[in-house]
Parts: sequence; C-alpha cells; structure tokens
Amino acid sequence: MAEALRVLIGFIVLLAIGAFLLVTCGVGGIALWINNSNKQSETRLAKIDSTLRWKEHGCDSSDYPLALRVQNNSDRTIIGLELDTRAYRPNYSNNVAGGRPFETDRIIRPGEIFLTCLSQPPLNGDYDPSTLTWSGKISFTFN
Repeated sequence: MAEALRVLIGFIVLLAIGAFLLVTCGVGGIALWINNSNKQSETRLAKIDSTLRWKEHGCDSSDYPLALRVQNNSDRTIIGLELDTRAYRPNYSNNVAGGRPFETDRIIRPGEIFLTCLSQPPLNGDYDPSTLTWSGKISFTFN
C-alpha cells in the first residue's frame, strides 16, 4: 500500500513538473514571437520616409498648403495611414495645431512615393503658419 502511494505521488509530481515545463516553454515561445514581430515592425517603419512641409511640392494654394510626402522603402505594401498633424512655434514644445487626423486608404506599394496636399488644421492661437515647424504623428496599416 505504501509503495503504491509513493508511485502515485511520484507520478503526480512528474505530471506537475511536465505541465510546468510545458507552460514555461509556451510562454517563452510567445515572448520570442512577440519580440521578433516588434523588431520586424520597427525595421519596416524605419524604411518609410515621411515629411510634412508648408507650401512645398506644389502645395501652394491657400486651401491646401501642407504637403505630405510618404516614400515606402519597406518590403510591405501600405494599405492605409493616419496622420495627426502637429505645428510648433520656434523654440517651443507645445503643439498649436488642432483638428481631426487625416486618414487615407491609399495603397502605397514598396518603392512608391505618395504625395498629397492637405488643408491647414485650426491653430490654437494667432500664429503665422509659415513660421511654424510642421510635423505629425503617423501610423501605417500594412498588407
């Protein structure tokens, strides 16, 4: 009886150790996959060149004075982007631009350049837009 109990306890301990090892390997595998996926995303984003400029690239009308230029140097197709436009006064760090983000589902294949003219967002104050530094927080959706 005591021998059977020892065998049963040993079997249960082995099952518990096996389950622990299985869970540990599973969590480790998921962590490695997430880390690799993040590195691929960072590399892909580093290969995309985007600029937002005041009255450049033919965007010189008063209705659409901001030029957004996106060059896709990554190996994946961009199927959408969202741009939160920002404007900064010289030597200041607060964003003075408001308004809704610009969104498009324009497909930008690897190697392509997308250029569009955007309207000026409302400014939080009476500033000359030509003296502001224009930038944006941009996010991409890939195929």
